[in-house]
Amino acid sequence: MKNYLLEMFEYDKTANILFADTLARMNNLPAECKQQLYHIGAVLQAWYDTAIEQESGIDEMFTEEPVDKSKQLIIHSTGKWIELIKSSSEEDLNKLITYESFDGKEYKNTIREIAVQVITHSIYHRGQINKLLGMNNLPAVKQDYIHYLRKNKTL
Repeated sequence: MKNYLLEMFEYDKTANILFADTLARMNNLPAECKQQLYHIGAVLQAWYDTAIEQESGIDEMFTEEPVDKSKQLIIHSTGKWIELIKSSSEEDLNKLITYESFDGKEYKNTIREIAVQVITHSIYHRGQINKLLGMNNLPAVKQDYIHYLRKNKTL
């Protein structure tokens, strides 16, 4: 599972950076695209803080920030996730974390489960950005995992 999570975080980082770089070059970028991109980075950071049982410094989840600021947050937060997974044993990844969600309820999940949530969450919001781009007659960004593998995996 550890190697799979590392591979998926590398894919996630690559796709998020591709989105940020593509959005940075676009004219008339809808504000909601910037909000969605920032949200990806904010969630990466907030869930990382949860996984290490630390209070999150992220106050706003949906705010319009410059694309470059969101990109830096994504790179920084993903790097923390990758280091956490690299330094964790399989047993560590199955550690149960107790946390309080934004609705004030207490939940328990393993670090592995939280990591999968973070990755799938990013994929979902990249899809939302692509939908917004299409609605504004802007080209979608190719983000499929299989495209990533074709470009980055060597046999």
